[in-house]
Amino acid sequence: MTPEGPGVVENVDLLKEEVNVRLDHETDSLIVTYPADELDAIRPEGSETHRRK
Repeated sequence: MTPEGPGVVENVDLLKEEVNVRLDHETDSLIVTYPADELDAIRPEGSETHRRK
């Protein structure tokens, strides 16, 4: 979840710790870059996260 509402992750820059998110509105969409620590991950119910062992 972004500060502006839900969006779709388009790109993650691990070195800069930034995430490009597509925000879709009724008439247009916009790509916005956020610091990773400003975002909350929302996963569909029943989805699993994969972790390395």
